[in-house]
Amino acid sequence: MTPLVLDIPDEPAQLPLWLERHLVGFDLATLVAELSAVHGAPAGSPQTLAEALGERRAEVLSRGLAALPEERLQQLLLRPELLLELQDWVLANGGSYWDEIV
Repeated sequence: MTPLVLDIPDEPAQLPLWLERHLVGFDLATLVAELSAVHGAPAGSPQTLAEALGERRAEVLSRGLAALPEERLQQLLLRPELLLELQDWVLANGGSYWDEIV
C-alpha cells in the first residue's frame, strides 16, 4: 500500500481539493497518522482549529479549503490532529459545497 503522504500534490492549487476528498472520505485517520509520524508540532503553529481557519471559517463552509491561503493549508498538514477536528466540524456544519465533493 502506497503511503497517502506521497500523494500530496506538488501544485499548491491542487492541495485544497485533495485534502477535501480526504476530509469527506474514509482514509483521513490514515493520513493523520502518516502526517503525525512525519511532523512534530512546529513552533508557532496554530493550536486550535479556530486559529487555523481564522476569519475564513464561514468561507470554508461555503467554498471549501480553497478559501484558505496556502500557508494555512500547510499549517493544517503540519498539525494533522486539526484535520480530525476539521472533519467533524465540516460534517456537522458543512453545506452543499461539502455534499458535492467526490
